[in-house]
Amino acid sequence: MDYTLGNEIGSGSFGSVYEARDNSGNACAVKLVRSDGAGGGHGLQSSEAVGASLLRSQYRLLSSLNHRRIVKALDFDSQSPHGPILVTELIDGVDLKTYVETRGAGNLVLIAAQVLDGLRYLHGLGKVHGDLKPDSILVSERDGSVEITLVDAGFDYGKGSNLPTLVGTLPYLAPEVTRDMPGDARS
Repeated sequence: MDYTLGNEIGSGSFGSVYEARDNSGNACAVKLVRSDGAGGGHGLQSSEAVGASLLRSQYRLLSSLNHRRIVKALDFDSQSPHGPILVTELIDGVDLKTYVETRGAGNLVLIAAQVLDGLRYLHGLGKVHGDLKPDSILVSERDGSVEITLVDAGFDYGKGSNLPTLVGTLPYLAPEVTRDMPGDARS
């Protein structure tokens, strides 16, 4: 399937996320691997190859999940005209930092409970988020209530993975992960 990209709605170390439409006109979000060399290389692999592995890993996990607090994966295409892409549902919301800056901290207990609900589901399956940070928590307001969705989840750290040893956002990584020690749900 081909996707028509719209405005950029986010970016990270390996790529950018865009509002998009599929061939049928349905709204979605498309995450692209950055091809400008940003994000740094990992060993002999190019940042684009590492980014494609990260997207594939995210797709494998997200497409196996079904929880209202975790973004739904719709497609992964390693051969799209845009390069490797991960397609997810489009969340109408803002990241946690932006939400608190604009709306205040009044709903933080509710937001924290919803984040924990999503994490409990992942951990119950023996999975971890892998990159939990304010940018990975999208907050939406629907019918007067606050709803969160976790995005950027899902890194397969297992043997045989093409992923770098250290995956995540450095200021938010647990100490054991930065020391290349095994992490778990507590990390």
